[in-house]
Amino acid sequence: MSKKGKTKIIKCSICGREFETSYSGGVIRCSECSKNKAAALERPYTRDTVFLVCKWFSEGKTIPKIAKLLDRSEDNIRKALERGGVYDVTSKGGAKL
Repeated sequence: MSKKGKTKIIKCSICGREFETSYSGGVIRCSECSKNKAAALERPYTRDTVFLVCKWFSEGKTIPKIAKLLDRSEDNIRKALERGGVYDVTSKGGAKL
């Protein structure tokens, strides 16, 4: 019996490109984004990303937890918080505003 019937077409969680896979769990990346994970973690964010990051941070989620949820680096999350006006990355250790 062929496994071809168990594959499905999904979108990459990083770039949005569609690709075929049989993998069914966790964060799913296309082959290009998997090769360059560092760049994927530092990808630009949208206003929606900044909104969600600020919302979750104000609700008490930690920066590492938010980074894992959005598959981004912790520095990327800190920058989003700074852009949203709730975090100051220039102060030592960061500070809630």
